Amino acid sequence: MQDIAASIFGAPVTVPAPLEHVAIGAARQAAWALRSRDGRTDLPDWAADGLVVHSRDDPSAGDRVRSAYGGFREAVNYQ
Repeated sequence: MQDIAASIFGAPVTVPAPLEHVAIGAARQAAWALRSRDGRTDLPDWAADGLVVHSRDDPSAGDRVRSAYGGFREAVNYQ
């Protein structure tokens, strides 16, 4: 399933090692915000421990997932 996410985003997805995900996410967001405040557009270079998942060799996988999601939204009248 993780390779479907990589196909949808069109980029490799890093699945982090089990840690304090919320705390790490907050620290990364704070670092990004501080860099943005200083006018920097580059992201912090954080080492990523974990598994890097690449997209499937099926370029239309992301399109099929987006189409199915659109059908689901219509079926439940989500607006």
